[in-house]
Amino acid sequence: MANGEYEIDEATFKSWPTEQQNWIMFTTFNKYRGDTEIRLGRLENRKKLNTAISATSGFGGGFLAVFLKSIFK
Repeated sequence: MANGEYEIDEATFKSWPTEQQNWIMFTTFNKYRGDTEIRLGRLENRKKLNTAISATSGFGGGFLAVFLKSIFK
């Protein structure tokens, strides 16, 4: 372990008792919990933004189609 970071391979991890495996996973999860919350929050907000842009573009495209159809009759 260097600076609180674990450098283990799969074979070593599998050879450990379940309690030690759980502890490693728990500490790793807690270490990156804040970053995970930020990333998930951005993805959720981005979904709302993408939906709003799609709706606005669809409305604009429909309006433009009707407008151009009336001009080029």
